[in-house]
Amino acid sequence: MGTTRREIILDAALSLVAREGLGALTHRGTDAAAGLPPGSTSYYFRRKADLLQALIDRLAERLQAESEVLKTAFTTILADQGRDAAFAFVADELVVCAHEDRDLLIARLEIMLAASRDPALSGASERLAQAAMRPMLFYVDLLAGHSADPVRAMACAALLDGLMLPYATGHGAPPTAAQVRAACSALLD
Repeated sequence: MGTTRREIILDAALSLVAREGLGALTHRGTDAAAGLPPGSTSYYFRRKADLLQALIDRLAERLQAESEVLKTAFTTILADQGRDAAFAFVADELVVCAHEDRDLLIARLEIMLAASRDPALSGASERLAQAAMRPMLFYVDLLAGHSADPVRAMACAALLDGLMLPYATGHGAPPTAAQVRAACSALLD
């Protein structure tokens, strides 16, 4: 099934927010970013609040879809090749996320930061944080060989998320398997 016009608009809005910030999210700006005629965005989303809510839904949906793909691949690698290969896979995926899916990361962080100032977005912040952490928590549980302590697992997931931020923003090197191992070590020993 092809991409719908609504999805094109939302993906363009996502890129716009990642590139220029949440303040740039307008109907006209989204139309231009999507390469669509003026009025296209307002046909689907009458108010800016509707566009923002749909953008949050789309971002969470894309994060969830990626999570399912990563979980399957990770489980297979861990079972077939062992823990060292699994660490390398997580490191590689963090680099892919920080590079190829940079817009998802930056838009998520932009919305989460805006939510710290706008109580109307507080639910969005929690939802996006959970969606982003889901695959990392899954990795941590499997690497630990048991269901990890939720507090320690969340700390590890936050460290993994933090490892990719400097690379995604162009201010650091890509995360390495050694860094991933170090971030997870407290749960594995």
